[in-house]
This record gives sequence, C-alpha cells and structure tokens, in this order.
Amino acid sequence: MVTPIGRLRVQNFRVENRDAARGTCKLVPTIIRHGPGSPGVVRPEEPVHQVLNLPEFGQRATSIHIYSYPYSSCEIYSLDRGAYSDVSLHYSSEYGKLSPRRKINLGTRLR
Repeated sequence: MVTPIGRLRVQNFRVENRDAARGTCKLVPTIIRHGPGSPGVVRPEEPVHQVLNLPEFGQRATSIHIYSYPYSSCEIYSLDRGAYSDVSLHYSSEYGKLSPRRKINLGTRLR
C-alpha cells in the first residue's frame, strides 16, 4: 500500500484469541505509520490494518493497494465487537486487463 496523495494514518494489528467457530478475536495495536512515505506491506505477524484519513490532516488523500494476485475474499474485522468475517473481493482489473464485470467511468469524480 502507498499514499501518493495526502496523508493517512495506518494502524497495524496483531490477531490474538481467534475463535473461528464464533468469528471472534482480539486485535492488538502494533505499528502506526503516517503517509506519504515508502510503501507499506502486510506482514504475516500483523495481518490486519486500519487506514484512516483523520480530520486533523485537513485534506483529501488517496491510497493504492496492490495485491500480488487476485484474491477472491478477505477477512474484515470489527475492532469494537471483537469479531471478523469473510467478504468477497471485486477488482477493476486482473492480470493487467480491465475486468469485464466492471465498467470504469473516467468522467466521475469522487467526493
């Protein structure tokens, strides 16, 4: 992940007390980074990260996440509830080609 525009806070977490049957776990905060800067990577010992554009940064920001190959799903975590679940992932491109399932409108601006 890299932050080419603006500044973001990236908080990494270690996962403890994981109970797959109940979908619960405890997230332990570890490293905090503030972009822009050198690219960050997800480390196996700290697989969860939270990306925040904090009000005190006072600006818009962009993050780019690059995956080594398309994953069909990933786990999402709720820090407040101590829970996690799987979600399906969708891509605008795979293997260097636009996905036929996605249409990109270059005239649309994000707000």
